[in-house]
Amino acid sequence: MNRLLSYLVGLAIFLFVFLLVVECGLRLFGLGPQPSINEFHPYLGWVKKKNTTSTRRTSEFDVTYTINSIGLRDDENMTLEKAADTKRILFLGDSFTLGYTVNRKDLFLDLLENKYREEGRKVEIINCGTEGYSTDQELLWLREIGLKELKLDPDIVVMNFYQNDVFWNSRKQYLRFPKPLFPAIGGAEATVQKELENPGAQSWFTRTFAVGKILSRFGLSMPLHETAKGRFIPAEWSVLLNDEPETIKKAWLHTKAILKGFKHTCEDRGIKPVVALIPSKAQIYSGFKADQREQLGVKDNEWNPDLPFKTMLALCDETGLDTVDPMLLFMREARDGTDLYYTKDRHFSPEGNRAFAQALYNHLNRNIYLGESKVASTPIAAGSGVAEELPDPEKGVPLWVWVVLALWITLGLMYAISYRDENGFLGFIKVGALIASVVGIVAFFNLLAAILPAGAGSLVVGVVLIGVIVFLLWKLRKRIGIVIELYLAFTHRGHWYMMPLLAVMLAIGSLLIVAASSPFVAPFIYTLF
Repeated sequence: MNRLLSYLVGLAIFLFVFLLVVECGLRLFGLGPQPSINEFHPYLGWVKKKNTTSTRRTSEFDVTYTINSIGLRDDENMTLEKAADTKRILFLGDSFTLGYTVNRKDLFLDLLENKYREEGRKVEIINCGTEGYSTDQELLWLREIGLKELKLDPDIVVMNFYQNDVFWNSRKQYLRFPKPLFPAIGGAEATVQKELENPGAQSWFTRTFAVGKILSRFGLSMPLHETAKGRFIPAEWSVLLNDEPETIKKAWLHTKAILKGFKHTCEDRGIKPVVALIPSKAQIYSGFKADQREQLGVKDNEWNPDLPFKTMLALCDETGLDTVDPMLLFMREARDGTDLYYTKDRHFSPEGNRAFAQALYNHLNRNIYLGESKVASTPIAAGSGVAEELPDPEKGVPLWVWVVLALWITLGLMYAISYRDENGFLGFIKVGALIASVVGIVAFFNLLAAILPAGAGSLVVGVVLIGVIVFLLWKLRKRIGIVIELYLAFTHRGHWYMMPLLAVMLAIGSLLIVAASSPFVAPFIYTLF
């Protein structure tokens, strides 16, 4: 019994050390867990947490979100009661409206509101966007929270539409959260399921550790659609196919009912409803259009990136809803070389937010809404919006650059000290070449994962990791017996407390053995030392 306990304790400590190393590696690459700004809601599926601040950092943006005491990404000192002689506009939407990729000084809502303030016009804009929402949740939020609970009393409500809203309008689940579902017929006035099932909070392990965050994703797979050629794509992309699947035909019926419900909800209360269409990156840039076609695995005549946009325009016209169409403005700016979207991310860049704010400004200046400005109007400038309550995080050199630089200097000095008979400058060049080759291989696989079809990126990472493990095991095949013997000897004698040291020694020894047996991988392993 004692021997079995020693084996189990030793194995537990060994696994602990292994997971600790993996955790540190994931955090080094920016894959650590981040505080969530969403929480479960029994009617809507989820809402933003009140009084919450969170930061998202990627290679393209560094954004701080501050959610105020009523659950909006807006000013803390905003008042629920509308001031006299003020026009109030509510914006409903998803991550584009929330401002997933920009701080508030670059968000189109704040750019637009600041423009009206510059002109001396009493126009108040309220950001009601929530990450992941589709148009059904936006309508329900307007009814249950915006009008009933908060009594925001808007004059105009703008519902921002993006192409993936169509598919999710017909679903009862989005990742780990349930969501409401309106009937596919009528005017979305029918009662929806009121009490959604609470999925519970994420586990402490998932919230705290990068390893837990990665593992939790295995149970949150996105719905897939199998094309006529047997290729699997994200189901929300099937709205782009000319041969429309039955799921998308049904989803459009749900969307039409929601649009009717949106119009009725607003007009019954004397509110002017507007739908603003958000162009996709594939509609604007031919290069990204070609990339997405490759990801879909279709021919040019089998899909159309404009299809959901045009269908939505037709539905709004049929329903009697006014629409904001920024396509001409976006196309003109793209021809001038403006980057309206991020390179990797599909959301607006600061310039894209500025262009969308300009399109909204041009449309809302019609007499039925706000009327023309009484002062000379100038184009909206990027970065002129309201700053966050907290200062923006300082931009700088990415962490990995500093890590690589520190590694180069440290290893270069160690090389020069160890090999005094060699030229020290040449030693730094050798070490730099080794490190550059390792960084280059990592960059190559990142690029490969980005350009491969949807879902293939994770497969590539998995195949590479399995390949590395198989290669190491093959090179160590004659010494695995020694490793097992050492492990059994330590646990048999009850020396489980020395397992961390054994794990480190075995890891270093195994790497050195593999390096000595393979001139191809030796430079990369020696770089680690």
